[in-house]
Amino acid sequence: MERSFRGRLLSIDEVSHAFLKLLVALGGYCTAQQTKSLLRPGPDTKARARMRTLERLGFLRRVTKYPVVYRTTKATTRLVETFRL
Repeated sequence: MERSFRGRLLSIDEVSHAFLKLLVALGGYCTAQQTKSLLRPGPDTKARARMRTLERLGFLRRVTKYPVVYRTTKATTRLVETFRL
């Protein structure tokens, strides 16, 4: 059985919470390179791994025409706007 959205939200760390909040405020779209600059400086693989994790959890989706671009899901945007994630 798939976990609820709120349950998945509890499974991410504070850095991911802050990243999602910032991403929604910036319009909801970013690339892995932009993610790397939004997060603390570090290896590119960490930014990509974080984005893949958030994608698996249903917080992000890849843009079909541009697979290097990720966008927040509607549920993520509503959650951030409603509950001030």
